[in-house]
Amino acid sequence: MKLQTYILRMLGLAFLFAAGSMLFVALPGIAVGAVHRLPGVSTVAVLTFLPMAVAAFVPYVLPVSFLLAVVATYGRLAVDNEWTAIQMAGRNPYRMLAPAASLALILSAGIYFLNSQALPWLLHYQRSFQVSVLQDSIRNLSPGQTEVQFGDFYLASNHREENTFHDVFLEVPDPESKGGTRSLVAHSARFEFTDELMTIHLRNVEFMREGGRGRIEYTRTDIPLVDLIPPSRANYEKARYKSSRRLSEELAAGSLDAVTQRKYTYALHKRVTNAVTCLLFILLGVPTGILLRRSTQLAAMAVAVGYAILYWVSSLRLGEELAESGALAPAIGAWGPLAVWLGIAAFMTHRAFRR
Repeated sequence: MKLQTYILRMLGLAFLFAAGSMLFVALPGIAVGAVHRLPGVSTVAVLTFLPMAVAAFVPYVLPVSFLLAVVATYGRLAVDNEWTAIQMAGRNPYRMLAPAASLALILSAGIYFLNSQALPWLLHYQRSFQVSVLQDSIRNLSPGQTEVQFGDFYLASNHREENTFHDVFLEVPDPESKGGTRSLVAHSARFEFTDELMTIHLRNVEFMREGGRGRIEYTRTDIPLVDLIPPSRANYEKARYKSSRRLSEELAAGSLDAVTQRKYTYALHKRVTNAVTCLLFILLGVPTGILLRRSTQLAAMAVAVGYAILYWVSSLRLGEELAESGALAPAIGAWGPLAVWLGIAAFMTHRAFRR
């Protein structure tokens, strides 16, 4: 029992270090993406949004971090000859997998909860948060700010007095053309806001269109705030935006077309296989650490990362495409790659334990 507790403690520390390191490396890229999705908002809003963006990576970071932890822990046991001592003491080597299995089951439960419940809700909340902070930043323009851009709206001016901008160039959504904009040059632009509307009072305006240009002394432009929010590319009918319970209910209703039915069925199976990936990584990580004990720790880590990449490619790309195209049944597309890799991992583990 003390030996297994010792292994579990080493695994836990190695896992925390690996997960923290991976998130630290990925954080700058995630932060850039968050700034791009929230243009022109305050730093506080971006920092509030950042944990939501990080959460989307967690179901992939956790299994890889666990794999690295397994390789490091059992590799260290082999390097320090502790693994040899365990075998010479007559201990069944398979029993030494119990600490890794315990941690893997906890991680698997967390990953399944994230994929089936938390992340679908979070993806919807991200969009509503994005709309809310962008609307607030439009209503409360920073003092001294002379350049503003939100979605299809753009304004640049030479100077500003409170909510009045002088020597202005604007691009605003054009209601007469789908998705188009119109360009305006004005002597001044004054802003007023309501809960749902932004009103711009323009004086000495020159407007430009394909047909030519014109001039007008005064005009008023009303723009719904929702039109200024960068459009979401999300298709909320996709499986990733729906909880597992919702997917099951829609499949049970029997009103889905064949393509959508295959996608939803595959998504339900895939959430389970993603969760049990940690169990697969035990059988890949332990023999890698033991068999490569004479090599450097870095080499073992590189091999482990290679396993993870190959598994994700075969599972997330090949299996998904074959299942959603109808070439394979959704269940086979989701479980097939896992079964193949389990066979490879079981052979590696058996070979390592017989050495």
